[in-house]
Amino acid sequence: MIRWKRAGIILGTMAAVLSGSALAQESATKLLENALNTALLTESPGKMTGEGTAWHAAWHAGQFLPLAKRTGDLAYLEAAITYFDALLEQTYVSPDGFRGWVGPYIYDREHIGDVHISDAILLNPMLEVAEFVLHEAPPELRRKYQARVQPYIAYAEKHVLEKWKARKTWWEDGPHGTYFSWDHYLDSTKTAWEHQPEIRNSNLGLPHNKNVKVGITHLRVYRLTGNPEHRDKARKIFNLLKSRLALFKNGYTWNYWEPVFPGDILSVDPPRMGHWVGTHPYRDYQASEVDTVVEAFHSGITFTPEDIDRFVATNLTMWNGSFDEPSFVNSDFAVSRAVDPGYQPPEPSPAYGGPAGARWAALSEFSEPLARLGGQQASNLHHQRKYPSFPDEYNFPFSSSRMFSMVFAMPSSVEPGEAMTLGCKVRDTVDMQIQLRSEDGSDLLETLDERTVQGNSGGHGGLHFLTWKAHLPPGAYRIRWLAGLDYRDFPIEVR
Repeated sequence: MIRWKRAGIILGTMAAVLSGSALAQESATKLLENALNTALLTESPGKMTGEGTAWHAAWHAGQFLPLAKRTGDLAYLEAAITYFDALLEQTYVSPDGFRGWVGPYIYDREHIGDVHISDAILLNPMLEVAEFVLHEAPPELRRKYQARVQPYIAYAEKHVLEKWKARKTWWEDGPHGTYFSWDHYLDSTKTAWEHQPEIRNSNLGLPHNKNVKVGITHLRVYRLTGNPEHRDKARKIFNLLKSRLALFKNGYTWNYWEPVFPGDILSVDPPRMGHWVGTHPYRDYQASEVDTVVEAFHSGITFTPEDIDRFVATNLTMWNGSFDEPSFVNSDFAVSRAVDPGYQPPEPSPAYGGPAGARWAALSEFSEPLARLGGQQASNLHHQRKYPSFPDEYNFPFSSSRMFSMVFAMPSSVEPGEAMTLGCKVRDTVDMQIQLRSEDGSDLLETLDERTVQGNSGGHGGLHFLTWKAHLPPGAYRIRWLAGLDYRDFPIEVR
């Protein structure tokens, strides 16, 4: 088997293996059959699939390329393209002309919808294969496959990124950006989209795990096309995620969902949101979110080497320290114990059997212990980026906090006199202040609020929201939530 070097990494080439070995052919065929059997089970007549089917289909979609690289057999690459083409054949042409994996809406299955996450989790593996063929593979492989992967790029541009832009589901706030769920569903004749905002979770900001997946779609399309709009949107999506990380000691924890879009706030007084807030107790979303963080870092956006070290520190704190019988707690376990030494995590769901804590495999290249736990070797202890570019890092002001599990100012970029919502969630009852501070945080300009907030670790408790009008000269400032020596800051801008 021929080998070739690219960026100092030795990869198995498929250039001289124009048909896979018999063993690889058999293995790839079984993988393809299993994937197709799972993915193409429709949930309603015709080409109706939906988010549920998309999650099942995505389970297999990322397996082909790593096997192709590891073995050097084209059988896996051929199987990947066969699978991806079959998935695209299942897309439904909507009344507005865009395609998607349209089907029963996962939060209300009586309605037929189209959602961002189905597009992202199924297109991202296709874009990964396209990037491999066009940017990494040797010339003979590129010539053989480039025409077969170009449709994936075109589909992502038109039927994912242009589609959700045309449907006006993007919200931008200064350096941050997010998608929010659409509020249109097919009518009974399936010939028109009906505006139905009353359906559950319509018009809510996407949870982080879904938003960053669309961020990866933007990032890969940018790397494949050079269109700066996609890098900009990816950067703003990951900036938003970074703004919602909570630093505790030397590591990060974060919530599954937080208000990120004005529609997420149902009431300021009393404080009410459209969703619960907390670290997910049993679904391992954070491992896949860290996957996207590492790709963003390698692409030169948002995250710094210090950020990577903090994610590593968090994951090591979650680990029991055993290589023989490793186990992990959730990322918020240490900070929860710091507030309440008797804290016990929620009982695991019978469907999942344990907490969400796991080894964050994407960090293995940066950490010898995490690499060893995965039977690997750390290959990037000096934090070299995979994709050379001028880094566009987001220098967000962090401070270690055990009390505030969430803070935000929304919108954070306003005109003079425009109102913003200042929100926080506390883990325990505290006497706290909300302060306006100078850009670097050193000067107290005004105390905006002072009160006792009742702590609550539940998903809808421990909240305090405040509407405040920024009657300030244009410039950069900070909002600080302060309880004793414990505080968190959030930058704001008056334009």
